[in-house]
Amino acid sequence: MSPATYTDEERELKFGKAEAFSIALILFLMAFSAVEGFIVPYLLSLIALSIPITVYRKKDLIRAYGSLKAGKEYVVENRYSRAVKESKAGIIIFPLLFIAPLITLYVLPVPVNLFSALGVVSAYPLSNLLGLGLVAWVERELKGKVYSFWEIVEVNEEMYVKRYGYRLKK
Repeated sequence: MSPATYTDEERELKFGKAEAFSIALILFLMAFSAVEGFIVPYLLSLIALSIPITVYRKKDLIRAYGSLKAGKEYVVENRYSRAVKESKAGIIIFPLLFIAPLITLYVLPVPVNLFSALGVVSAYPLSNLLGLGLVAWVERELKGKVYSFWEIVEVNEEMYVKRYGYRLKK
């Protein structure tokens, strides 16, 4: 019996409830930090973490930019070794997001550590917005719309991603 194959494609630039919540959360915490007079530690921790998180989450799109600029689609064949490397990076990065606010409690003085911890907490929502900005910039530079796609294979009632990548539609 041959495995069933499914393909899915969706627009990469989409604004939904998660993005609206991210904006509301960041603006509220920024206003709260400004009123309390601790905007600098909040912004420093927010910016210092949100940019690396965005680069980590959108690294495939950053790699795909050259292929999309040349008019080709960017396709990644999913291999076990690549999945293991990416999972190891995820095992390191995402627990740091949970540990970083706890570390600031011991390293910085009391009011500063609370606002820097708020910045760490809101770094992930800001990375959602920075990712949208990156996609919008790529679409504007390439004069088209970026779509992500997945080819999913079902083998023995389990789903595996066989290929994934990006397409540019003009």
